[in-house]
Amino acid sequence: MLRVKGIAWRQQKITAKHPNFRIQVANIYNPYQSGKGRQKAHAYRFPYEDESFDGVFLASVFTYFVPKEMTRYVSEISRVLKKGGRCVICISF
Repeated sequence: MLRVKGIAWRQQKITAKHPNFRIQVANIYNPYQSGKGRQKAHAYRFPYEDESFDGVFLASVFTYFVPKEMTRYVSEISRVLKKGGRCVICISF
């Protein structure tokens, strides 16, 4: 619940003021967390067109991923980034 509130706050405070800044929540299955997600990370396709972002930022997304899942996400990030775009990945331990 805390994460949902945090996302709603960010959408209200950031996206409302900067419409080109999007916060996307994906209902991904992860046995190390809630285990209630509906989609498998290794098969997830970002819901965006190719080369549609100047930048991508991820925070604590890869913490519990196995290599197959990380490979998929890196591939998807590469797909949605415009040429010359940047990606920042923060990993927590």
